[in-house]
Amino acid sequence: MRKTLALGLYLAAGIASASTYGLGSKITPFSLEDQHGKAHRVDERVRAIILSHDMEAGEIIGRALARNGKRVLEKHRAVYLADLSGMPGFLRRMFVLPKLRERSYPMLLDTSGDIARQLPSREGFVALIFLSGLRVVSVEYVKDSSALIATLESPKRFASY
Repeated sequence: MRKTLALGLYLAAGIASASTYGLGSKITPFSLEDQHGKAHRVDERVRAIILSHDMEAGEIIGRALARNGKRVLEKHRAVYLADLSGMPGFLRRMFVLPKLRERSYPMLLDTSGDIARQLPSREGFVALIFLSGLRVVSVEYVKDSSALIATLESPKRFASY
């Protein structure tokens, strides 16, 4: 009986932590710090959130933004949100943050996972969450850097705006 109850509670917790925001949902504005400790606000001006939940997705985004990342983000009024909640704090502080500070574009860092877990995602994929006035109008999942840029550049992403 106790095992069944424990399993039930575990499954319920997993369901509760599934993404809160889906198509048509309005995201509550939020602020996160970037890799340099500067706060960034996600509000009605943001048109896209590029989300990574794991290292594989982070590497895809890193390759896509390597050359002109800051310009690409500004052009598309996009933010890059990296979920670092699964990483131990010691590793994050000692090894990851120094490497992230070398990047020329801002990365919003969700160290608690409180925001990232509310957004749509798929393991191993980059989630592109397109917004209009903070309302989720489209979600695309990409597996490589050229698809990420092509999806951002696609005029059809504005069809729902």
